[in-house]
Amino acid sequence: MREMILNDVGGLSPHDSETGITEDVNIPYVTPQQFGALADGVHDDTGAIHRAIAAANNGYVLFPEGVYRVTPLLVKGTSSQV
Repeated sequence: MREMILNDVGGLSPHDSETGITEDVNIPYVTPQQFGALADGVHDDTGAIHRAIAAANNGYVLFPEGVYRVTPLLVKGTSSQV
């Protein structure tokens, strides 16, 4: 199974959990916190999530641990990864 893991240089790297091999590449990502999300379960993080998705530009949005309070979220695009 392929997954993305955090690497030592502040990005993501593809990792194969069956073989244990991690590719030596650095894929940048954004987080909702970079756009104002608090992930505290109290404040509405919908706007910050929308901004993070838009800024990722078909890249990756990483959601650090937390409780994200959102109102209905509509994502339009052609990618099958959400």
